[in-house]
Amino acid sequence: MNKFHSNNIFNINMEKIYRQLAKKDNVSVEKVKKEIDLAINIMWEKQTPQAKKLFPNGKPTLDEFLITMFKASEKQK
Repeated sequence: MNKFHSNNIFNINMEKIYRQLAKKDNVSVEKVKKEIDLAINIMWEKQTPQAKKLFPNGKPTLDEFLITMFKASEKQK
């Protein structure tokens, strides 16, 4: 099992995160997921060195993308 698909490892409720993002932006959860998926597709089409470094195993899922971006932002603090 991929570590990203086992949310218990991170003690993360991804659906709760999607709901919070949707509430913050006053949109539906489906809209949030659609926009994240669009961002992933754009990033993956460009195949930047940073994208390859962050996602060496291939195109990320929505959950993988959010978790990885969170971790990357925490490292920059």
